[in-house]
Amino acid sequence: MPHATPLYREIKNVAIIGCGAIGASWAALFLAQGLNVTVYDINPSSKTFLHTVTATALPTLKSLGLLKKHSATVDDITFTTDLRDALNNADFVQENGPERLDFKQSLFTDIAKHLPDDVIIATSSSGLMCSKIQEGMPPESKPERCVVGHPFNPPHLIPLVEVVGGRRTSKSTIERTLQFYENVGKKPIHVQKEVPGHIANRLQAALFREIFHIVQNEVCTVKDIDEAMAYGPGLRWGVLGPSTLMHLAGGEGGVEHMANHLLQPMTTWWAQEDPVVDEELKNKWVAGTLDAVNGRKYIDLSRQRDDEIVQLLNIRRETKAGSSLEKESKRLIILDTDLSNLPNAHGSIKSCETNGSDLRTIIDNINTLPDGIAIDSDGEYMYWTNMGTSLSSNSGSIERARLDGSQRSVIVAPGTPGVHTPKQITIAPLSRKIYWCDREGMKVLRSNLDGTNMEVLVDTAASEEPHPQCRWCVGITVDEARGFFYWSQKGAPKGNMGRIFRARIDKPAEREVVFSDLPEPIDLDMDEENAVLYWTDRGDPPTGNSLNRARMEGGKREREVLATRLHEAIGLALDKEGGVCYVTDLAGGLYKVDVETREKKVLFAELGDLTGVAIA
Repeated sequence: MPHATPLYREIKNVAIIGCGAIGASWAALFLAQGLNVTVYDINPSSKTFLHTVTATALPTLKSLGLLKKHSATVDDITFTTDLRDALNNADFVQENGPERLDFKQSLFTDIAKHLPDDVIIATSSSGLMCSKIQEGMPPESKPERCVVGHPFNPPHLIPLVEVVGGRRTSKSTIERTLQFYENVGKKPIHVQKEVPGHIANRLQAALFREIFHIVQNEVCTVKDIDEAMAYGPGLRWGVLGPSTLMHLAGGEGGVEHMANHLLQPMTTWWAQEDPVVDEELKNKWVAGTLDAVNGRKYIDLSRQRDDEIVQLLNIRRETKAGSSLEKESKRLIILDTDLSNLPNAHGSIKSCETNGSDLRTIIDNINTLPDGIAIDSDGEYMYWTNMGTSLSSNSGSIERARLDGSQRSVIVAPGTPGVHTPKQITIAPLSRKIYWCDREGMKVLRSNLDGTNMEVLVDTAASEEPHPQCRWCVGITVDEARGFFYWSQKGAPKGNMGRIFRARIDKPAEREVVFSDLPEPIDLDMDEENAVLYWTDRGDPPTGNSLNRARMEGGKREREVLATRLHEAIGLALDKEGGVCYVTDLAGGLYKVDVETREKKVLFAELGDLTGVAIA
């Protein structure tokens, strides 16, 4: 958790002042880092916006390794329209108000009245100078604790934050602010002299000077300018800065060679005079930009931006980690029911590398038909369901154990309502809940990780269906970012009566059918970042016995078949980073499917009577 030197208070409580896009993004990051976050905005409706941004940001922060508080939810953030309440107990303030000097001077003075003298007040201002804000603050407000902490949008995703002190800012304020931002996963830099726009925005402004020059002189379209940057220097600048790249371009002679041979010619490339951005040029640039956007919606553009930045940041993180130590390999955990030997089944839990090597048995002699498995990677526990000693005995249960099979315990005992024949199980990491389906029990349930506080979310027993098995609930997955859980109701065997439903996590009664007339859908998994649902189908060809996926947002939901020729497909585990799905079937097959090329590789052909699979 972020900390300061012993001379100053430890930063545990952060107040966010102003809840626009920047403030909400800051709040998500601070929450993920385990801080107590209070958000103030004069507009009560900002709370809804705050929750939406945070719910979307938390899975992204998890994928970047920035989710220190794995139990964090949007409800952990305190929202208020009372400034005094927001600043109560604050150890650090991040202000995000309008870019008006008189407004910020007055706001900073008001904020200071409610804080101890050593609490830092940082502004996210992109253009105002700290010294100017300090000039409007009386001495009793302690302006020496004021500083600019300017992020790049969105703050939870872009690491850069520019720290700029004013003429009255103390050295200790600068040092503590730099340390705080570094501790919460940012890349802070110290801007040692105040200049309009700080550093990065000045560089952007210089680039736009050239963009306007090119547009004015009709050198190319705005779309071509964007593509030139995105597919040219922008790619390189995302890895190393422009000066370091120039050093590389100089070969063995380095930057000295570049300075002696290319610097003078390069000065002839930029506009000799700044273009005057009059109404005609402004409209020309706006029209060209809209043409480049080509009608794409804001949400689609922002998703593309965030997805590609996340990929780049993850590549950078993995490269850095790989240079210091070998990355620990993933393993598959596989359930074997030994169903073919009923009533004397001796099932097991097996483990292997993702290429099928190093196969070992973790737990054996399970006579209760294990079916679904999920891994709590934070606690190093695996959770699995047992259908019972037979499929009609109402003897199901849920167990958990360490990944090595030790500390095995029953967390939902046989005979408990909700475990008649429990099937797939999944873990919601943010809320720290387990969700599962009870097939013959005809329910969808959730509980705490230890099995307490069990809730029935869906009960289909009384529903009117054309076939009894249409009420059977089988597969389950959760999309906490958007507030949904999904489940499958398989229908009659090979009957094309299968359906996939979803409901609100906080309002389970609000339900909808997302797919119907499926052969026989079984297990589910979710790519939360991209809102893509994956599922196995056990029904007849050509679309049954298959691996499938569909996007749940952004237009028509279209089913895409990724793999076929499975043999009673059951288990499913998505490795988003690796771009593959692992699938099991009752005939004993364990498959690795590339979700883009659709190449299917057989890791095991006849390993047993396989059901669930998970990645550890």
